Amino acid sequence: MKPLARISKRSQASIAALALVAGTVALAPAQAAPPVNGANILRLVSPVLNNTNSLDLSFDAPMNGWDIYYGKGLKFFFLYQNVGASMEMTWKATDAAGNPLASRTVYLIVNKYGSCSETTFTTTNTMQYGNPSDSNQIALSNNGVISRDWCGDDAGGNPQWGSGESSLRGTTNSQGLVTFNLKNTNNVYAAEPAPSSLTVKNPYAARTGTNPFPCSDPTSGVGCLATTITASLIAHPQTSDDRAEDKDLLNIHFVNNGVTNEVTTTTMPLSTVSKTLGFTVTNLQGQPQSGVTLDFSNITGIGSINNASATTDSDGYATVSVSPDCAVSPDCAGQSKIKATVSGTTSSAQSTIIWSNSAPTPTPTPTPTAAKPGLSKAASVSGTAKVAKTLLGTKGTWSRATSYGYKWYACSASGAAKTTVPSGCVAISGATKSSFKLTTKQKNKYIRYVVTARNTTGSSISVSKTSAKVS
Repeated sequence: MKPLARISKRSQASIAALALVAGTVALAPAQAAPPVNGANILRLVSPVLNNTNSLDLSFDAPMNGWDIYYGKGLKFFFLYQNVGASMEMTWKATDAAGNPLASRTVYLIVNKYGSCSETTFTTTNTMQYGNPSDSNQIALSNNGVISRDWCGDDAGGNPQWGSGESSLRGTTNSQGLVTFNLKNTNNVYAAEPAPSSLTVKNPYAARTGTNPFPCSDPTSGVGCLATTITASLIAHPQTSDDRAEDKDLLNIHFVNNGVTNEVTTTTMPLSTVSKTLGFTVTNLQGQPQSGVTLDFSNITGIGSINNASATTDSDGYATVSVSPDCAVSPDCAGQSKIKATVSGTTSSAQSTIIWSNSAPTPTPTPTPTAAKPGLSKAASVSGTAKVAKTLLGTKGTWSRATSYGYKWYACSASGAAKTTVPSGCVAISGATKSSFKLTTKQKNKYIRYVVTARNTTGSSISVSKTSAKVS
């Protein structure tokens, strides 16, 4: 792949001028014609995009110049994933009338040319880079390695050749469905902090020593730890090819685990021996993350902490204790501001202790709200997916659960483990035990095992990854 320095001045100017709201950039030809309706339609059906996991920016796409590359049916989505996540993405291909395109080759275009990204992946799908004659790209393709996008130029009329664009290949089934897999391989330092809301964009700026969102390309100053992904019936689509298809366009940003503080601010007398502060680490789905190292720092330097770091327990919880500098002197009064940061990242939370010289009544630490069962390992299915064979379900690993319920579902598409039952899955009547014997009714379906964990506070569910298609 070519370094950015070899991209033409015109392309560099386009990069600077056409930054998208989601942090990628578009290289737009000035003479582009108005969008047209696509002859074929490609939509993401799993994971299901909704207002709890993604931000629909389709309305904004025309204002940012992105839709000049695509048909009028472009749907542009912005969403977050945990860094290091493994993703299964199922797309449906139809003609303009909605008829499934069966037994057709579909390509997942990752790090699409015209955008800049530092995002890297591996895949088990057959894959090819943009330049079929580049030995380095061929070697990466053969190993299923997708490297970062260097921002494509238009040398030789093949803009994807100079970028990290990769084309994953799959074949649709009779319903027009095809599934691809990607595992993100970026390290945690490169990822963004978890957003305060899944449907609110992080603010972005060029990388600097003080920028808390280190998502910019260190060479060009644009782009983020995100990737532009879409599907196509063409292995390496040019603009004219994209404009013949109506499709979903995804801008996926990779983030670190989030940190929350148990206490935001509390007042303590100087006679206090020590005050313990608690922090919880969760992923984007709100599941506690055990074994995560939290680094502690004393921002004000007032008071002393007992540990520089701690590891979260099975509930994603870790603590640090803070002691005042002395017991009675007025010089000791002040604020201890303690910051907990996921080691090697910028994800953090802060708690403040106000040390009171007059020893007022301490502000009580809120009693933690009782929590529903927490999931640390998803339910799973084992056994041969064949009529008359028995599948076995494993409930996964839970905390705070006092009882469990089980159900088996037959699904129309394969997919990864979930925390909600996806569309296209129907409960199998009477299948409420930890094992299930397959019948002819489940033939050509994918089977999921759903576990409901309960306690006095409420319930949580874990939906297993699908079995192989029942034969």
